Amino acid sequence: MPIIECRGENLAAPLSEVLRLFCGPVTYLSETTLQAEQDHPRLICQVNGNQVLVYLASEASSESLPGPMILAADVRREARRQLYRLLSDLTGIRFPWGSLTGIRPTLMALDALNELGDTDQAVEVMRNRWMVAPDQAHLAVRVAEAEQQLMRELEAERPLLYIGIPFCPSRCLYCSFITQEAQRQQHLLEPFCEKLVEELRTLLALTSIKPRVIYVGGGTPSSLPENLLAW
Repeated sequence: MPIIECRGENLAAPLSEVLRLFCGPVTYLSETTLQAEQDHPRLICQVNGNQVLVYLASEASSESLPGPMILAADVRREARRQLYRLLSDLTGIRFPWGSLTGIRPTLMALDALNELGDTDQAVEVMRNRWMVAPDQAHLAVRVAEAEQQLMRELEAERPLLYIGIPFCPSRCLYCSFITQEAQRQQHLLEPFCEKLVEELRTLLALTSIKPRVIYVGGGTPSSLPENLLAW
């Protein structure tokens, strides 16, 4: 499987997320070069400002790229998309969520809804651009629409509060979050919750405005025992 070399801007970290989908564990040959196995093909991720192109090194001449660079508002997202399409074409492998490797697939659905203002067209963007399977594309758009409705109903002047729980039942190979396996860190769970409650009391004492939403994320909040979650 591929070696991926980054040129112009180092996108090794986001590209590694896609490479792991197809190849499993990834190693760094350098800060800008990833490798999954010893054999070829060799891929290049070329970035020039807000333009990006991912291509097979064998298809490029010494004088030019194999195709036009794509203008992108988010070069990281676009590079992942192009790498997914290329590896999918090379291997014949497809994944239900396509090139979406992050934690918020609804972000792309929201972008499509805001740009097009139409549910069906947003679904088509998810399917055709981001290569998401039909069921997942419809799900992402429905969730994005529900999020929009919820946000419209909230009071804009009140803050949103996020509480992060850095523990999980197990550690996923692709995960880039700062988390620990709860079973292996039992001795840290209660001290962490004690400090978290202390921090929350301090934070809330600084303002008389109550949060309009409290979101508990992670990690995996349910990896905490019930008695600690009850705090």
